[in-house]
Amino acid sequence: MMKRILVILLLFAAVKAFSQSQDIIGSWLSADKVHKTQYFIKSNGIVEKRTALGSEDVWSKNPQKGTYTFKEGRLVLIWENSSSETIHVEFKEGNATFRLIDKQGKVGKAELFLKIVEEVVPDN
Repeated sequence: MMKRILVILLLFAAVKAFSQSQDIIGSWLSADKVHKTQYFIKSNGIVEKRTALGSEDVWSKNPQKGTYTFKEGRLVLIWENSSSETIHVEFKEGNATFRLIDKQGKVGKAELFLKIVEEVVPDN
């Protein structure tokens, strides 16, 4: 009996240790006094990014489109123009801290992004 309980506990611990703790899929929004940034990360591997100055309507901006991979806290974005970005992602209390990683591997300043579960798109 004790052996079965130990095996079950080990299996649950292994699943918890090797599973992704958070899902990157969704709408990620950040804004400060200077600019707004929105990432729309879809389950089919597509990502869209919009940026605008603080007083501008971010929805009116044309999105930058591309594909992504997310593994071990690294979000790798490959844009349609073949440029790429790597972002280190840390989750805290349902939100995420995104840190851009430059080509030399240096991690930039943290930006807090709030995850939005539902996405509302205005009429064109």
